[in-house]
Amino acid sequence: RWFFLDDPGVPLRRSLIPLALSGLFMGLAIASKWIGIYAGAGLAILFFWHCFRMLRLNHSADPALHGTRGSTAVSDRRRLFTIWAWCILFFVVVPIIIYLLSYIPYMAYNTRRIHSIGDYLSEVWRAQTGMLNYHSTPNLGMDHPFYSPWWEWPIIGKPMYYASQQYLPSDYPVHHSIFCFGNPAVWWVGILGVFCVLCCYVYRHFYARDDLRGYFHLDAASWSINPAFLLISLLAQFLPWVLVPRGTYIYHYFASVPFLILANTLSLKWLGEKWEKAGRITLIVYLCVCLAFFVLLFPYASGITVSYDWLDLGKMFLRIYYALPT
Repeated sequence: RWFFLDDPGVPLRRSLIPLALSGLFMGLAIASKWIGIYAGAGLAILFFWHCFRMLRLNHSADPALHGTRGSTAVSDRRRLFTIWAWCILFFVVVPIIIYLLSYIPYMAYNTRRIHSIGDYLSEVWRAQTGMLNYHSTPNLGMDHPFYSPWWEWPIIGKPMYYASQQYLPSDYPVHHSIFCFGNPAVWWVGILGVFCVLCCYVYRHFYARDDLRGYFHLDAASWSINPAFLLISLLAQFLPWVLVPRGTYIYHYFASVPFLILANTLSLKWLGEKWEKAGRITLIVYLCVCLAFFVLLFPYASGITVSYDWLDLGKMFLRIYYALPT
């Protein structure tokens, strides 16, 4: 939202609101799980990319690209520096405060060792080093039967089995199972959707204007930012896991799934714009397939009891199973 509001014609106070909210939610995300740091890195890339793009726009001499900006280059730079100063508060100070406050319940039991703010900060730092040492231990957890490297996640190469206890008698006609996996209609098609977004970003969406389409230029005032925003956000959540030396599992991919859904949505939107009837039919069929897979695989994700015949269907699509009662 800030991308669309950050313009010299918009009051600075109004454009700062989405930035402040971004910093707030980034702090909450990091305080919940460290993958919020990955998202923060993606936000930083998006932020500076937008700043670079706006500076190039302001220096463009082509009226067709430059538009009708009334402010001078000096005032634009001053506005940019002001935004940077606010971002130190929004994206550095506020997330650090949130992160430190989030440890209060965790440290509540440790009152014997914590007698000052310094002691508190020391204990928080000790927790960080412990987590970092765990995540940076090479090959840790790779002997787990459901260890799954990053390249298996998009194809649902190894779902993770959660339910291991048996609560039903052996003569019951129903059984249960709980697995961690994704909807194939979303995950498998999502690979194609991301590829489509990448191709459209490179070959089609350089400029939104018809008279300039087909030319790559960073100074386009009407350049669509949606494909780049989606791709950078997805890579920020997915690529860091490639570098993690310890064992990983399929649930680490879940933070990337919203961007797969957006990639599919954007691809279907473009298809409907190009071929309206074919796009509408494709959308209906795709949603029906998503719903069918959801109904078929819901027992595996929820643990509800269903017949053995139903559970056997899961073996036809994914490497998911259930333990027979003894």
